[in-house]
Amino acid sequence: MGGPERSRLQQPDGTRTEADELGGKPESADAIALRDMPYVHQVATRLNNPDASCRIIHIKDWHFVGFEEFAADVHSQQDEPVDGDGTIELYKQHLDAVEAVQKEQVALLSAILDKLDVSAVFVEGLTERDMPVFKAISRMIAEKEKTGELVGLWETMLRHGAVGRLYRQGVLKDVLPLEDEAAYAAANPVGENGTVEFDAARNEKREDAQARNLLARQGVVVVILGGAHDLTDNLRRLAGDDVQYVQVETKAYSRAVGQQ
Repeated sequence: MGGPERSRLQQPDGTRTEADELGGKPESADAIALRDMPYVHQVATRLNNPDASCRIIHIKDWHFVGFEEFAADVHSQQDEPVDGDGTIELYKQHLDAVEAVQKEQVALLSAILDKLDVSAVFVEGLTERDMPVFKAISRMIAEKEKTGELVGLWETMLRHGAVGRLYRQGVLKDVLPLEDEAAYAAANPVGENGTVEFDAARNEKREDAQARNLLARQGVVVVILGGAHDLTDNLRRLAGDDVQYVQVETKAYSRAVGQQ
């Protein structure tokens, strides 16, 4: 099937940002270490201060999107109607891409945890209020994994993400929410009628809140965050020179962006 894009919901404004070109800044020691880790495709140092109290590693995510939101976005971009079978096929391709990215993120994040002294791991899309549900889903999936009763849980596991998998396995002892609840809700691009409209000002406020949560921790901080988000300006404005910020994308993420 030709024509329709998969979804604009991976990106705040529906386009790749300048940060996706991954060039320019001097390499940090963390970036050099990341280059030798599994499945790494590209690394970029956005803010470089090896003495910073907070050293952030942003793993670019191709995040899960539910079918209803995905279908509404695909249909909203077309001049002519898209048939149901075509939308379902595009959605299957989306899920395959998400799964491929997450498999590589598991290996990469495991290597980061092994080689660097990580103080915290944050996940996009989680607020403080969501954490009890996140942990309850972790327990449920873990029990199903023990008994092999995973039929019908594929999408739930993808929504739970690479961090969720490592948390279930006990590799990660804790997971922190990246989002401020009010800013996250205000920046939601999906309207009540199913249309998708990005608001740059609201998204900027959301990214400011994300940056504040990251900066509240010291040492090496890892965040799983959509690839089009670039927190460089937010972090510089809030922390001045006392922050280091490195972005990394996996091979599967690069393939997913290339197919968009």
